[in-house]
Amino acid sequence: MKFLALWLLHVVLLDPLTNHIERLLFRQQVDSALQVIDQNLPAKQDYIYWRLLLSKGEALQKKGKYSAALPVLHQVYKSTDSYPDLYARTCMELALVHELTNSPVNVKHYLHLAKSRIEEFDLDSLRPESNVRYSSYLRIYEREVSIEPYLEEGEKLAKKFNKVKEMAEIYSLRAARLPGNDHSGRLTQYLASIRSYSQISDWGGMSSLYFLAARSLFRMDDYAGSLKYIDSAIYFGSKVPDEMISHFLADPYLLKTYILEKQGKEKEVYVAYKMGSSYAMEDLENKLANQVAELEPAYRSEGLKQENRIKTWILIASLLALFLSLALILTIRSNAKRLKSMNSSLNPPSFRSKQSI
Repeated sequence: MKFLALWLLHVVLLDPLTNHIERLLFRQQVDSALQVIDQNLPAKQDYIYWRLLLSKGEALQKKGKYSAALPVLHQVYKSTDSYPDLYARTCMELALVHELTNSPVNVKHYLHLAKSRIEEFDLDSLRPESNVRYSSYLRIYEREVSIEPYLEEGEKLAKKFNKVKEMAEIYSLRAARLPGNDHSGRLTQYLASIRSYSQISDWGGMSSLYFLAARSLFRMDDYAGSLKYIDSAIYFGSKVPDEMISHFLADPYLLKTYILEKQGKEKEVYVAYKMGSSYAMEDLENKLANQVAELEPAYRSEGLKQENRIKTWILIASLLALFLSLALILTIRSNAKRLKSMNSSLNPPSFRSKQSI
Protein backbone atom coordinates (compact mmCIF):
# COMPACT_ATOMS: atom_id res chain seq x y z
CA MET A 1 0.00 0.00 0.00
CA LYS A 2 2.83 2.36 0.91
CA PHE A 3 4.58 1.52 -2.39
CA LEU A 4 1.38 2.25 -4.34
CA ALA A 5 0.96 5.60 -2.58
CA LEU A 6 4.59 6.55 -3.31
CA TRP A 7 4.20 5.48 -6.94
CA LEU A 8 1.07 7.61 -7.34
CA LEU A 9 2.85 10.54 -5.69
CA HIS A 10 5.65 10.31 -8.28
CA VAL A 11 3.53 9.73 -11.37
CA VAL A 12 0.66 12.12 -10.68
CA LEU A 13 2.34 15.02 -8.91
CA LEU A 14 6.10 14.94 -8.51
CA ASP A 15 7.49 13.62 -11.80
CA PRO A 16 5.86 16.23 -14.09
CA LEU A 17 7.03 19.03 -11.79
CA THR A 18 10.61 17.79 -11.32
CA ASN A 19 10.91 16.94 -15.02
CA HIS A 20 9.87 20.52 -15.83
CA ILE A 21 12.47 21.86 -13.40
CA GLU A 22 15.20 19.59 -14.82
CA ARG A 23 14.36 20.74 -18.36
CA LEU A 24 14.74 24.36 -17.25
CA LEU A 25 18.10 23.56 -15.63
CA PHE A 26 19.23 21.68 -18.73
CA ARG A 27 18.43 24.77 -20.83
CA GLN A 28 20.40 26.92 -18.34
CA GLN A 29 17.18 28.73 -17.33
CA VAL A 30 18.23 28.65 -13.68
CA ASP A 31 16.25 31.69 -12.48
CA SER A 32 13.05 30.26 -13.98
CA ALA A 33 13.76 26.92 -12.28
CA LEU A 34 14.29 28.64 -8.90
CA GLN A 35 11.04 30.55 -9.38
CA VAL A 36 9.09 27.33 -10.11
CA ILE A 37 10.65 25.65 -7.03
CA ASP A 38 9.76 28.53 -4.70
CA GLN A 39 6.19 28.68 -6.05
CA ASN A 40 5.61 24.95 -5.50
CA LEU A 41 7.52 24.36 -2.24
CA PRO A 42 4.93 22.96 0.22
CA ALA A 43 4.66 24.00 3.85
CA LYS A 44 4.78 20.40 5.06
CA GLN A 45 8.29 18.93 5.17
CA ASP A 46 7.55 15.68 3.32
CA TYR A 47 9.13 13.86 0.38
CA ILE A 48 7.97 16.54 -2.13
CA TYR A 49 9.43 19.30 0.04
CA TRP A 50 12.88 17.67 0.29
CA ARG A 51 12.89 16.71 -3.41
CA LEU A 52 12.20 20.30 -4.46
CA LEU A 53 14.73 21.63 -1.96
CA LEU A 54 17.33 19.30 -3.52
CA SER A 55 16.45 20.79 -6.92
CA LYS A 56 16.97 24.23 -5.41
CA GLY A 57 20.46 23.22 -4.26
CA GLU A 58 21.22 21.88 -7.76
CA ALA A 59 19.97 25.13 -9.33
CA LEU A 60 22.14 27.27 -7.02
CA GLN A 61 25.14 25.06 -7.84
CA LYS A 62 24.51 25.50 -11.58
CA LYS A 63 24.35 29.25 -11.02
CA GLY A 64 27.78 29.12 -9.36
CA LYS A 65 26.42 30.13 -5.93
CA TYR A 66 28.23 27.38 -4.02
CA SER A 67 28.08 29.11 -0.62
CA ALA A 68 24.29 29.39 -0.99
CA ALA A 69 23.91 25.82 -2.32
CA LEU A 70 25.82 24.10 0.51
CA PRO A 71 23.46 24.96 3.43
CA VAL A 72 20.40 24.01 1.34
CA LEU A 73 21.96 20.66 0.40
CA HIS A 74 23.11 20.04 4.00
CA GLN A 75 19.55 20.58 5.18
CA VAL A 76 18.31 17.93 2.71
CA TYR A 77 21.21 15.60 3.58
CA LYS A 78 20.39 15.72 7.32
CA SER A 79 16.65 15.17 6.81
CA THR A 80 16.40 12.44 4.13
CA ASP A 81 17.93 9.40 5.84
CA SER A 82 14.62 7.57 5.36
CA TYR A 83 14.63 8.29 1.60
CA PRO A 84 17.64 6.41 0.09
CA ASP A 85 17.23 7.89 -3.39
CA LEU A 86 17.11 11.51 -2.16
CA TYR A 87 19.90 10.87 0.32
CA ALA A 88 22.20 9.35 -2.32
CA ARG A 89 21.51 12.06 -4.87
CA THR A 90 22.06 14.77 -2.27
CA CYS A 91 25.40 13.18 -1.31
CA MET A 92 26.48 13.18 -4.95
CA GLU A 93 25.42 16.81 -5.34
CA LEU A 94 27.39 17.72 -2.21
CA ALA A 95 30.38 15.83 -3.63
CA LEU A 96 30.05 17.82 -6.86
CA VAL A 97 29.91 21.17 -5.03
CA HIS A 98 32.96 20.23 -2.93
CA GLU A 99 34.75 19.14 -6.11
CA LEU A 100 34.03 22.54 -7.62
CA THR A 101 35.28 24.29 -4.47
CA ASN A 102 38.43 22.12 -4.29
CA SER A 103 37.63 20.12 -1.13
CA PRO A 104 38.84 16.59 -2.05
CA VAL A 105 38.40 15.15 1.48
CA ASN A 106 34.72 16.07 1.51
CA VAL A 107 34.29 14.75 -2.04
CA LYS A 108 35.53 11.31 -1.01
CA HIS A 109 33.37 11.33 2.14
CA TYR A 110 30.11 12.08 0.32
CA LEU A 111 30.88 9.71 -2.55
CA HIS A 112 31.30 6.81 -0.12
CA LEU A 113 27.97 7.71 1.51
CA ALA A 114 26.30 7.87 -1.91
CA LYS A 115 27.81 4.54 -2.93
CA SER A 116 26.48 2.72 0.14
CA ARG A 117 22.97 4.11 -0.40
CA ILE A 118 22.85 3.51 -4.16
CA GLU A 119 23.80 -0.13 -3.63
CA GLU A 120 20.74 -0.41 -1.38
CA PHE A 121 18.16 0.72 -3.89
CA ASP A 122 19.49 0.69 -7.48
CA LEU A 123 22.55 -1.25 -8.59
CA ASP A 124 21.96 -0.10 -12.17
CA SER A 125 23.05 3.37 -11.11
CA LEU A 126 26.62 2.06 -11.15
CA ARG A 127 26.38 1.49 -14.90
CA PRO A 128 27.24 4.60 -16.89
CA GLU A 129 24.99 3.66 -19.79
CA SER A 130 21.82 2.97 -17.78
CA ASN A 131 20.62 5.73 -15.50
CA VAL A 132 20.58 9.16 -17.13
CA ARG A 133 19.58 10.84 -13.87
CA TYR A 134 23.02 10.18 -12.34
CA SER A 135 25.12 10.66 -15.48
CA SER A 136 26.31 14.15 -14.53
CA TYR A 137 27.84 12.78 -11.32
CA LEU A 138 29.55 9.70 -12.73
CA ARG A 139 32.77 11.48 -13.73
CA ILE A 140 33.45 12.00 -10.03
CA TYR A 141 31.75 8.83 -8.88
CA GLU A 142 33.83 6.52 -11.07
CA ARG A 143 36.95 7.49 -9.14
CA GLU A 144 35.59 5.53 -6.18
CA VAL A 145 33.58 2.79 -7.93
CA SER A 146 34.97 0.17 -10.29
CA ILE A 147 32.80 -0.33 -13.37
CA GLU A 148 35.39 -2.63 -14.97
CA PRO A 149 33.36 -5.83 -14.22
CA TYR A 150 30.41 -4.38 -16.11
CA LEU A 151 32.62 -3.48 -19.08
CA GLU A 152 34.13 -6.98 -19.11
CA GLU A 153 30.67 -8.55 -19.05
CA GLY A 154 29.51 -6.23 -21.84
CA GLU A 155 32.57 -7.15 -23.91
CA LYS A 156 31.83 -10.86 -23.56
CA LEU A 157 28.22 -10.41 -24.66
CA ALA A 158 29.18 -8.15 -27.56
CA LYS A 159 31.73 -10.69 -28.79
CA LYS A 160 29.25 -13.52 -28.40
CA PHE A 161 26.61 -11.81 -30.53
CA ASN A 162 29.06 -10.07 -32.89
CA LYS A 163 27.85 -6.57 -31.99
CA VAL A 164 30.40 -4.19 -33.50
CA LYS A 165 28.78 -0.97 -32.34
CA GLU A 166 28.46 -2.22 -28.75
CA MET A 167 32.10 -3.30 -28.80
CA ALA A 168 33.15 0.19 -29.88
CA GLU A 169 31.10 1.75 -27.06
CA ILE A 170 32.70 -0.54 -24.47
CA TYR A 171 36.23 0.07 -25.69
CA SER A 172 35.68 3.83 -25.85
CA LEU A 173 34.48 3.72 -22.24
CA ARG A 174 37.61 1.81 -21.27
CA ALA A 175 39.81 4.26 -23.14
CA ALA A 176 38.13 7.17 -21.36
CA ARG A 177 39.11 5.64 -18.00
CA LEU A 178 42.80 5.34 -18.86
CA PRO A 179 45.17 7.50 -16.81
CA GLY A 180 47.41 10.13 -18.35
CA ASN A 181 47.43 11.05 -22.03
CA ASP A 182 47.28 7.55 -23.47
CA HIS A 183 43.64 7.85 -24.61
CA SER A 184 44.27 8.22 -28.34
CA GLY A 185 46.92 5.50 -28.62
CA ARG A 186 45.00 2.97 -26.52
CA LEU A 187 41.76 3.70 -28.34
CA THR A 188 43.51 3.00 -31.65
CA GLN A 189 44.68 -0.30 -30.19
CA TYR A 190 41.15 -1.15 -29.04
CA LEU A 191 39.71 -0.32 -32.45
CA ALA A 192 42.30 -2.48 -34.18
CA SER A 193 41.39 -5.39 -31.91
CA ILE A 194 37.70 -5.30 -32.87
CA ARG A 195 37.90 -4.64 -36.59
CA SER A 196 37.87 -8.40 -37.08
CA TYR A 197 34.27 -8.36 -35.85
CA SER A 198 33.17 -6.28 -38.82
CA GLN A 199 33.39 -7.45 -42.42
CA ILE A 200 35.41 -5.04 -44.54
CA SER A 201 32.46 -4.74 -46.92
CA ASP A 202 30.29 -3.45 -44.06
CA TRP A 203 31.11 0.20 -44.78
CA GLY A 204 28.27 1.45 -42.60
CA GLY A 205 29.52 -0.57 -39.63
CA MET A 206 33.05 0.76 -40.08
CA SER A 207 31.74 4.32 -40.37
CA SER A 208 29.76 3.93 -37.13
CA LEU A 209 32.83 2.43 -35.44
CA TYR A 210 35.08 5.36 -36.34
CA PHE A 211 32.40 7.89 -35.41
CA LEU A 212 32.10 6.33 -31.94
CA ALA A 213 35.87 6.61 -31.57
CA ALA A 214 35.74 10.25 -32.70
CA ARG A 215 32.96 10.99 -30.23
CA SER A 216 34.91 9.35 -27.41
CA LEU A 217 38.03 11.44 -28.14
CA PHE A 218 35.89 14.56 -28.44
CA ARG A 219 34.56 13.95 -24.91
CA MET A 220 38.18 13.79 -23.74
CA ASP A 221 38.89 17.17 -25.44
CA ASP A 222 41.27 15.47 -27.89
CA TYR A 223 40.03 17.46 -30.91
CA ALA A 224 42.91 16.54 -33.25
CA GLY A 225 42.40 12.82 -32.64
CA SER A 226 38.65 13.20 -32.97
CA LEU A 227 38.97 14.95 -36.35
CA LYS A 228 41.17 12.14 -37.63
CA TYR A 229 38.51 9.54 -36.78
CA ILE A 230 35.73 11.76 -38.14
CA ASP A 231 37.48 11.85 -41.51
CA SER A 232 37.68 8.04 -41.44
CA ALA A 233 33.98 7.83 -40.54
CA ILE A 234 33.16 10.12 -43.48
CA TYR A 235 35.38 8.07 -45.81
CA PHE A 236 33.65 4.78 -44.95
CA GLY A 237 30.20 6.41 -44.78
CA SER A 238 30.58 7.75 -48.32
CA LYS A 239 30.93 4.16 -49.60
CA VAL A 240 27.48 3.00 -48.50
CA PRO A 241 24.57 2.93 -51.01
CA ASP A 242 23.28 6.37 -52.03
CA GLU A 243 19.99 6.04 -50.14
CA MET A 244 21.91 5.46 -46.87
CA ILE A 245 24.71 8.03 -47.18
CA SER A 246 22.88 10.81 -45.32
CA HIS A 247 22.32 8.52 -42.32
CA PHE A 248 26.05 7.84 -41.92
CA LEU A 249 27.43 11.28 -42.79
CA ALA A 250 25.11 13.71 -40.96
CA ASP A 251 26.49 13.18 -37.43
CA PRO A 252 30.22 13.12 -38.38
CA TYR A 253 29.91 16.39 -40.32
CA LEU A 254 27.99 18.12 -37.53
CA LEU A 255 30.54 17.01 -34.92
CA LYS A 256 33.30 18.21 -37.25
CA THR A 257 31.54 21.58 -37.47
CA TYR A 258 31.55 21.92 -33.69
CA ILE A 259 35.25 21.01 -33.36
CA LEU A 260 36.34 23.34 -36.18
CA GLU A 261 34.35 26.15 -34.58
CA LYS A 262 36.17 25.49 -31.29
CA GLN A 263 39.46 25.71 -33.20
CA GLY A 264 38.42 28.99 -34.85
CA LYS A 265 38.63 27.67 -38.44
CA GLU A 266 35.78 29.74 -39.85
CA LYS A 267 36.11 28.83 -43.55
CA GLU A 268 36.20 25.10 -42.83
CA VAL A 269 33.31 25.48 -40.36
CA TYR A 270 31.03 26.81 -43.11
CA VAL A 271 31.80 23.90 -45.47
CA ALA A 272 31.35 21.27 -42.74
CA TYR A 273 28.14 22.91 -41.50
CA LYS A 274 26.69 23.09 -45.01
CA MET A 275 27.46 19.41 -45.63
CA GLY A 276 26.24 18.33 -42.19
CA SER A 277 22.98 20.27 -42.30
CA SER A 278 22.13 19.06 -45.82
CA TYR A 279 22.81 15.42 -44.87
CA ALA A 280 20.85 15.86 -41.63
CA MET A 281 17.83 17.22 -43.53
CA GLU A 282 18.09 14.44 -46.11
CA ASP A 283 18.34 11.84 -43.36
CA LEU A 284 15.26 13.31 -41.67
CA GLU A 285 13.35 13.28 -44.96
CA ASN A 286 14.34 9.65 -45.54
CA LYS A 287 13.20 8.67 -42.05
CA LEU A 288 9.87 10.43 -42.57
CA ALA A 289 9.50 8.78 -45.99
CA ASN A 290 10.20 5.38 -44.43
CA GLN A 291 7.63 6.03 -41.74
CA VAL A 292 5.10 7.02 -44.38
CA ALA A 293 5.97 3.88 -46.38
CA GLU A 294 5.43 1.76 -43.27
CA LEU A 295 2.09 3.41 -42.56
CA GLU A 296 0.93 3.52 -46.21
CA PRO A 297 -0.36 -0.09 -46.40
CA ALA A 298 -2.45 0.49 -43.30
CA TYR A 299 -3.79 3.75 -44.71
CA ARG A 300 -4.39 2.12 -48.10
CA SER A 301 -6.26 -0.72 -46.40
CA GLU A 302 -8.27 1.79 -44.38
CA GLY A 303 -8.91 3.75 -47.60
CA LEU A 304 -10.23 0.64 -49.34
CA LYS A 305 -12.46 -0.08 -46.37
CA GLN A 306 -13.82 3.45 -46.48
CA GLU A 307 -14.30 3.21 -50.26
CA ASN A 308 -16.18 -0.09 -49.86
CA ARG A 309 -18.30 1.43 -47.10
CA ILE A 310 -19.14 4.39 -49.35
CA LYS A 311 -20.03 2.04 -52.24
CA THR A 312 -22.24 0.00 -49.91
CA TRP A 313 -24.07 3.10 -48.71
CA ILE A 314 -24.49 4.30 -52.32
CA LEU A 315 -25.96 0.91 -53.25
CA ILE A 316 -28.31 0.98 -50.26
CA ALA A 317 -29.32 4.56 -51.08
CA SER A 318 -29.91 3.59 -54.75
CA LEU A 319 -32.05 0.59 -53.77
CA LEU A 320 -33.97 2.72 -51.31
CA ALA A 321 -34.54 5.39 -53.98
CA LEU A 322 -35.68 2.69 -56.41
CA PHE A 323 -38.05 1.24 -53.83
CA LEU A 324 -39.47 4.68 -53.05
CA SER A 325 -39.85 5.40 -56.78
CA LEU A 326 -41.74 2.13 -57.32
CA ALA A 327 -43.87 2.79 -54.27
CA LEU A 328 -44.61 6.29 -55.57
CA ILE A 329 -45.51 4.96 -59.06
CA LEU A 330 -47.78 2.29 -57.60
CA THR A 331 -49.41 4.83 -55.32
CA ILE A 332 -50.01 7.22 -58.23
CA ARG A 333 -51.48 4.41 -60.38
CA SER A 334 -53.66 3.25 -57.52
CA ASN A 335 -54.90 6.77 -56.89
CA ALA A 336 -55.55 7.26 -60.63
CA LYS A 337 -57.71 4.10 -60.78
CA ARG A 338 -59.61 5.18 -57.68
CA LEU A 339 -60.30 8.62 -59.16
CA LYS A 340 -61.44 7.07 -62.44
CA SER A 341 -63.88 4.75 -60.71
CA MET A 342 -65.21 7.64 -58.62
CA ASN A 343 -65.79 9.72 -61.77
CA SER A 344 -67.61 6.90 -63.54
CA SER A 345 -69.95 6.40 -60.59
CA LEU A 346 -70.77 10.11 -60.38
CA ASN A 347 -71.31 10.56 -64.17
CA PRO A 348 -73.01 7.40 -65.64
CA PRO A 349 -73.00 7.14 -69.46
CA SER A 350 -76.29 8.16 -71.33
CA PHE A 351 -77.77 5.64 -73.82
CA ARG A 352 -80.39 6.32 -76.46
CA SER A 353 -83.16 3.77 -76.65
CA LYS A 354 -83.81 1.70 -79.76
CA GLN A 355 -87.25 3.22 -80.07
CA SER A 356 -85.90 6.68 -80.72
CA ILE A 357 -83.91 5.49 -83.64
